Amino acid sequence: MANTILVPTDFSDQSLIALEQSYNIAKLFNASITLVNVIRTHGSLWGVFGKEEKEGIEAKIVSNLKMIADEVEEQQGIKVNYKILKGKVVESVIKYSNEIKPVFMVVGTTGDTNIRRKIIGTRALRWIKETPCPVLSIKGKHHRDGCENIVLPLDLTKETKQKVELTKKIAKLFGAKIYVVSIITSKVANAIGEAELLLLQVKKDVIIDNIECETELLRSSKDPELMAIKLIGHAHSVDADLITIMTQQENEFKKFFIGSKAKQIIFDSDIPVLTINPE
Repeated sequence: MANTILVPTDFSDQSLIALEQSYNIAKLFNASITLVNVIRTHGSLWGVFGKEEKEGIEAKIVSNLKMIADEVEEQQGIKVNYKILKGKVVESVIKYSNEIKPVFMVVGTTGDTNIRRKIIGTRALRWIKETPCPVLSIKGKHHRDGCENIVLPLDLTKETKQKVELTKKIAKLFGAKIYVVSIITSKVANAIGEAELLLLQVKKDVIIDNIECETELLRSSKDPELMAIKLIGHAHSVDADLITIMTQQENEFKKFFIGSKAKQIIFDSDIPVLTINPE
């Protein structure tokens, strides 16, 4: 595994915001940053360019990547590598991430228009599901420098230890507080009791590492949209800087965090979302 943070960029404002958010992670993990830009060679547009025009386009992209890399190294003291890939955007980034195995990928997401949201949503979702590392998705224009509060939503029936451990590691590095939550969709006493017990168990696991922690049991219908609203609303109420989720969950959470519902929380949340693939 390369000790680097992979940041795909198309030089858009949102991808540059994602790059800015990678600085703190790179510093805390003592990692470099690897910028990647994909030249889309599969479409008919690329085919109309002559050899000299293609070389000119590639040279301009290299120049832009080098300028950004030099600026980040000078201002942030972080080593920045850059790479041009050719082919389809999604597949090229997935293939490259599987080659270098970064510690994190940081991507910018947006929902400016329905068409753009659909394109970027599909792209980001595939990166999240098919890359070998946790993916931090960044939406919105303004984010705090650092991380003070993290929301950790738990599976209702199974403690996702991998997610808890990574969240704890990030919290310790940032000196952040963890807010552990469960969303309960049932009024059955046994289900509520199990959720409360799980919250208590995870809280004990968190505070034993000297990390400040609070728990909350949230109630919602089984409607995934309302579950997302409830979770994001709670994250705002505690002034969260990060929400950590996994790509695979049990019962109600399975549809919530997999497939089209994954896009819902990632793109509805203006708070950065860290998505972890189970090992």
